[in-house]
Amino acid sequence: MDKAKNNDIKELIEEGKFYFLNQKYNEALQYLSKALEKEPKNIEVLYTIGIIYESINNLDKALEYFKRVIEIDPQHEDAIFHINSISENQ
Repeated sequence: MDKAKNNDIKELIEEGKFYFLNQKYNEALQYLSKALEKEPKNIEVLYTIGIIYESINNLDKALEYFKRVIEIDPQHEDAIFHINSISENQ
């Protein structure tokens, strides 16, 4: 991956996390979705989107993103934890 693209994705992720931490979920999803378009298998982005959907109680969408993380990294403990937690509470 070239350096400019890598920096661009990092910036989009940082912006997304900033908005998430400030509970501006729609803005966070916009930035993270742009990062995902550039790098569809970015585990950090997929996981963070899952966390956002879980935070706004859209559990089906959250599960979808956590499962995408597991498809790429079957040992991702945090994603496994959230999948199990959501599944137990549905």
